[in-house]
Amino acid sequence: MAKTHDLGVLAAQLEEKMEIPEYVLDACDNLSPYGVKVRYPRELLVEDNHVKQAVRDAEIIKQWSADLLN
Repeated sequence: MAKTHDLGVLAAQLEEKMEIPEYVLDACDNLSPYGVKVRYPRELLVEDNHVKQAVRDAEIIKQWSADLLN
């Protein structure tokens, strides 16, 4: 398996084993571009509203993951 930082690809692989809610898949898709952007900071233009949405998306994924472990 190839290495990837694309959360959408990773979620799709996980989805072969279990059902993942659409809102979690959406959060993964929303966050994936940041994995590339931090590697190429010259192309990184992130505004305050982007940061707030990214934090919300990360919290969605974190909470869903935590619920699975409980």
